[in-house]
Parts: sequence; structure tokens; C-alpha cells
Amino acid sequence: MQSNIQCPVAAAVAVAPMFATPYEQTIEVRAEHIALGIQKDCTACAVALAVHEAFGLHEDAYVRVGFSGFAIFGRVREYETGRDPIIRYDLPSEVAPFIDQFDGRMGTQAALTCRPFAFVARKNFLHLH
Repeated sequence: MQSNIQCPVAAAVAVAPMFATPYEQTIEVRAEHIALGIQKDCTACAVALAVHEAFGLHEDAYVRVGFSGFAIFGRVREYETGRDPIIRYDLPSEVAPFIDQFDGRMGTQAALTCRPFAFVARKNFLHLH
């Protein structure tokens, strides 16, 4: 008899495998991420779009960016219901000024001068469950 119950671990691995993701990941924030990103939206900003692309996540995956790191959730619904993310990465300190500039916290003109850049994010093992 075959079960119709899906294994939550298998579903998570299909989205962003915890142990298959690299310890370090280079993220390239390109001009198109900056142009398409939404200011003051930590799930659709330029950095979030770049993370989504760098990890090759499917369209339902949810990335939430903060000043010190980002989290990847399997689905938007998981974040909304308070589930823990599948994986977390720390951001280097040079990303926070870009986020401030992109969000317009340094003035609206500063947001228009954002330039593409790259950084290396490191896996945060302290928050894995």
C-alpha cells in the first residue's frame, strides 16, 4: 500500500536543501535586480531578488532579507504561519549600507545611484533546526 503523505523534509530539500547549500555563496546584485527591486520590501528588494537567483530557487520560495542576514522559506505560507526558515545566511557588513541606500534612507536621490556589487554570504549554523 502506497502512502499519500508527503515527507516535509523531502519537500524542504527540494526547495533549498539545508545540507546541499554551500557554506559560502557569492551573491551578485546586478543592475536588473536594482531596477526590478522594490524599495522598503525585504522580500522583493534588490538583494532578495539576487539571493533568489543565486540559489536557483523556485518561484514559490520566499526570501526575507535583513541587515545582518537572510532567510529562505520553502513557501510564502510557511513564513506567514511562523514556521522556521529552511536555511539562514549571514550577510557581510558592507551590505547594510547598500540596503539603506536602496531603501532611500539616505535620501531619494541616493537610491537612484545604487550600483551593482557582489558579496559572499555565509551559512548561519546557529539558527538551523
